[in-house]
Amino acid sequence: MTIASCSNFHRKINKLITVATPAALHIETLASPYANASTTLSSVVNRQRALITTAELRKADDVRDRATGLIYNMVRINLTSTVAARQAAAQLLSPQLSPYRAIGTHEYSKQTDEVNGMLAVLDKEENAEAVEALHLSDEIESLRSANNVFDELFEKRIAEYGEMSRQSDVKSEDLMETANTLYQQIVQVVNVFAIIQPTDEINQFVKSVDDTVRTFAHIAETGTGPSTPESMPEPEPVTPEITAVYQKEGGDPENPHRIGRDEQTMVEYQGFTLKGADGTLDHVVALINDQDYPEWIKPATITNVTENSFEFTMVPDLTEGQYKVRIETYDGGSPLVVEYPEPITLW
Repeated sequence: MTIASCSNFHRKINKLITVATPAALHIETLASPYANASTTLSSVVNRQRALITTAELRKADDVRDRATGLIYNMVRINLTSTVAARQAAAQLLSPQLSPYRAIGTHEYSKQTDEVNGMLAVLDKEENAEAVEALHLSDEIESLRSANNVFDELFEKRIAEYGEMSRQSDVKSEDLMETANTLYQQIVQVVNVFAIIQPTDEINQFVKSVDDTVRTFAHIAETGTGPSTPESMPEPEPVTPEITAVYQKEGGDPENPHRIGRDEQTMVEYQGFTLKGADGTLDHVVALINDQDYPEWIKPATITNVTENSFEFTMVPDLTEGQYKVRIETYDGGSPLVVEYPEPITLW
């Protein structure tokens, strides 16, 4: 019996217990643990594999990227302005904003704090006239709002990913065994009382359970319908997974997960199609640090994509250390998150 059918079976038995009442069946001590086991089993029938906050984060990050780029470029192009006040404003702001050039290409967590730093510069009292001269006020507030929204969403993402990780650690087989064991104990108790102290409630419960067992036994034997000699077995589904990550050339054969920055990196996978929500490879491949912050691989660096592999250029300015490789893809329109089980070491 599949996990979904098993969950459905136990859910129906729980309904029968509720109708008869645990007291009438003499299973007061077993009913609550069995109900909890059934609920837990039901929660993992279709586990969440995608992060709900991904699209919202991408939207807020896009606003941040455009706003920081526009502010920086407005300052840069006004360095050659023929209007004295605008040129003076640009000359005042340019050296102060130079550390924040191209921060839109940085990892999420780094960019959030960098935007805060950029806003702190623009909020300085001595820069107020320059900001006004370049008409940057509205863009600054848009950036501030997007950064705050992003930071709030990222907190939700951390909690969401933690819950999804905890759920993925639970083995379906263990949950099924727990529910099945409690069910067997309930049946044993009720059957004893059906012999020594039968009641209408017990007799009806036994009959309903027998009917349910026969129905699900038939489902387990025949699947969706009766088999025929001509029917062909369906192929086993391929589990979506990343099967290998390694440096394409010049890597260490004894330590294939040690990858140099700016090196061409191979990723092998199976069971899904590499595709973003918008049909591109934007926000699809990420390196996740020990704080669960993603560094998204730029689509332009992802090449040679096949049905089961692709290459990308390792981020050149990323901090050395261990990272997880995560793919957030939309396979056939459905979101899917897959992580490589082994961390890679960037050096």
